[in-house]
Amino acid sequence: MPVCGRLLIPPKAFCQYDFAEIRELVEIAPVGVVRTYTVVYEDSYGNKLPKPVVMGFIEFPGGVTGGLVHYIINVEPSNVRVGLKVRPVFKSVNERRGGSITDILGFEPV
Repeated sequence: MPVCGRLLIPPKAFCQYDFAEIRELVEIAPVGVVRTYTVVYEDSYGNKLPKPVVMGFIEFPGGVTGGLVHYIINVEPSNVRVGLKVRPVFKSVNERRGGSITDILGFEPV
């Protein structure tokens, strides 16, 4: 943990506030909150997607600074809202995990 005591997500090698080296990872709460989101209907080439994709910015409680931009899954786009509590959905134990954000398939409502 940095000298300033902040928990940073995503994790960093150095604290952006006090420049202290961060040598340990700290587990955070498994539930986050959607702070903003968007519904995507077309891919980057302008082609209509088979079904809309929801992307959101997820913040975490407990004094965590920062957040994650990720997919919001297993919910109809019309049911997503700011303040929605979500939890991560990880790849199955049978799939290769690398200890990175790509191990998370998305976030689903709690």
